[in-house]
Amino acid sequence: MNTQIVTVKPSGRIDSNTAKGLRQQLESIGHSNIKTLILDMQSVVFMDSFGLGMLISVLKLSRAMKFDFIIHSITSEQVKDLLILTQTYKLLKIESECLNFKIREYASGLQ
Repeated sequence: MNTQIVTVKPSGRIDSNTAKGLRQQLESIGHSNIKTLILDMQSVVFMDSFGLGMLISVLKLSRAMKFDFIIHSITSEQVKDLLILTQTYKLLKIESECLNFKIREYASGLQ
């Protein structure tokens, strides 16, 4: 693959039934000498621990293969809550103003 930036747009649920296939797709792309892999989450409505595991797996690969892995456009409140409660958002590069607002809102509620 000669593309420098690749965007993948999953939809629906990222769970025990779908996370493995998505991880394999993203890892295959990651092994193809890219510069940036963007995961556009705009159409994802649900994610569970299998989805979190998939994100961490691709993050590890991105570090080993030296490409940027960016999560973009998280719209699902459930996904936002999951990333905040597990503090996974601290590990990932996430471009989502809605998530940043939710993190600030959550942090202010802890005070």
